[in-house]
Amino acid sequence: MSSSYKHIIWDWNGTLLNDAWLIVEILNLMLEKHELPPITVEQYRQQFRFPAEAFYKDLGLNIDDIAQVAALHKLYNHHYEGRVTECSLHDDTHDVLSLVNKAGLSQCVLSAAPQGTLESNLDTYKLTDYFTEINGQDNNYGRGKLETAKTRIERLEHPAHEAVLIGDTHHDYEVAEAIGADCILVSHGYYERERLEPLGIPVMDSLKEAIAHILPAHEPQPQ
Repeated sequence: MSSSYKHIIWDWNGTLLNDAWLIVEILNLMLEKHELPPITVEQYRQQFRFPAEAFYKDLGLNIDDIAQVAALHKLYNHHYEGRVTECSLHDDTHDVLSLVNKAGLSQCVLSAAPQGTLESNLDTYKLTDYFTEINGQDNNYGRGKLETAKTRIERLEHPAHEAVLIGDTHHDYEVAEAIGADCILVSHGYYERERLEPLGIPVMDSLKEAIAHILPAHEPQPQ
């Protein structure tokens, strides 16, 4: 883990945006439609995995039917985009992003969300100006994050070992590994801490703790 990073790659959903509760509400609409039992946020954090279709299968939904998968994604995206502004940012998001900029590090967003949705969300939460790039996907299926990361790292003015990806899932770790960047995970998102710790990388409970790991001079002081 380097102490001289020059660039931070942020995951969006679950890492900066606190939206797990909304995802669970939408999933439960999908499950009810197919006469399947609902889940809780705790169960979601214990069970969610990539790709999303595999998780849908775990819940009992039929992912072998292409038309049904398309319908599931359409229903999910319709409800999510209609309600995402009900969500809040995780604690200290603006303060942390501002601190990173003041420290002279560049930062971008990398997300599995559709590009247009991502740009709109960041604008809504007044975050756009913090980032040099906003990297979403060209599909509504949550696919392509790894490929986008590889393209992004090729354009980065700094080598991969001078970048760190901050996310909240195993997939974020996989992406960081694939592009040769370090990774820090936060436990307030889609995965609970117990699922992240076995990876053997830093797992933090808040954005402030994550940034303190990168900028030690800004370590949160005890209350």
